[in-house]
Order: sequence, then structure tokens, then C-alpha cells
Amino acid sequence: MAKQDAVIPNATLCSIVRDEEHNSAGGIEKWLRATLPHVLGAVVVDTGSIDRTLKILKRLQREYAHLRIYDYKFNGFSQTRNFALSQVRTRRALVLDADELIEHESFDVLRRFVRANPVNGFNFEFKTFYADGSCYNDECGLNPRLFDVDGAEYVKDEEFGLDCYEGMKFPESYVSTAAPVRILHFKPAADVVSRRRKEWYYSGNFLTQQPLESARMLGWKENNPVRARFG
Repeated sequence: MAKQDAVIPNATLCSIVRDEEHNSAGGIEKWLRATLPHVLGAVVVDTGSIDRTLKILKRLQREYAHLRIYDYKFNGFSQTRNFALSQVRTRRALVLDADELIEHESFDVLRRFVRANPVNGFNFEFKTFYADGSCYNDECGLNPRLFDVDGAEYVKDEEFGLDCYEGMKFPESYVSTAAPVRILHFKPAADVVSRRRKEWYYSGNFLTQQPLESARMLGWKENNPVRARFG
């Protein structure tokens, strides 16, 4: 691990993936190379990829000794995320999806902030980029992404009667604060995002249909050129 890489104190990357060889953020290898140098451990759970995702993970594991890979049959988002969380061996989990990015220089800001603020969790603002170059800021509403693992649990959001969105439960003593950096989120075109939400998530197809199959029909694995601005 290079000396110049800022490492978040006592944190493990904790992620679930499926069919992420290619995605709107340049694919799983680009994402992991940008993230793995900044964590003490990494838990990546493959939930049944049919592309080269698992091969890429195994190749990267030879390069990054702290990367651990698990096979787990997808059974809804909350249960799958809880399995990933159960494999974390450090105090904290850093939860990122394969189309999300914390910029290199932001990790040092985050490292120093975590050391100076001994709370249980850190809440991030998001900046979302669409493939057409438009963007918007999400200030709240998403699950915490850096938090103490002890007592943390993902729970099914019952709004749609499907485990397509998940909330979180924490101990009563849980205290969080706003993180000083943003997470960048790269998406395909806005109309594709809307169709994916309707035709894959809300329909329940995510429980039985491969992401790659849906992506081929809807185009939601297409590269977002905005990602190239961030190295």
C-alpha cells in the first residue's frame, strides 16, 4: 500500500456486486483500484454475476491481499447487505456501490475527520452525474455509508412490498455526524434510470432477472463519460 494513500481508520469496504464488469462508472476494476488503497480491509460479495465480474475480483485479489471475496445467492438487498456486513472484521464499514466514488484527495480529509470525531457514523452528501453531463446534489435520504458495524442492521423497506430498497437500524446509543466530503454517483441517462426503477426494481424483476440481462434491454450499463473527469 503506497505511503501517500490516506487510509480511513479501522474501516473495511463492504459491498455487494452483480454483473459489474462494465457499468456507468467504468466498471468494477476501476472502482476497486480507486478505493482499495484507502481501507484496511475489503469485503466484496458477488451475488451471481454472469459476466467477468468474479474473474476480475479474483485477479485483483492477487494484487490486494486485504480483499476478500464471497459468493452469496442474492435474496433481496437487506439480507444480502447484512451478510456482507457480517464478514467485516474492523470497527467500521465503508459501504459503496460499484458506480460510486470518493475522490482520492477526499480520503485524506475524511481520514483526519474520522480521527478527530469519535462518533459511530458519518453521513455523506451525494453528487449524482447523469451521462448527458447534468448533475444534482442529494443532501439526505440515503443510508449511512461509514459507520460502526456493531449493532448495525439493514432492514427491508416495506413501501413497495419488495426488498428493493433497504433502511438501517442502529443501537439507541448511535451518534452520527455529517462527513466533510461527498460521494460521487455516476448514472446512465435520466430516462434510462427512470425505466430501470420502474421495470426492474418496482416490478420485482430484480429478484429473478440478471442485471446484465436488464441492462442489455434498457441500456443502464453504458459508460458515463463524466467519470473520466475524476481520474
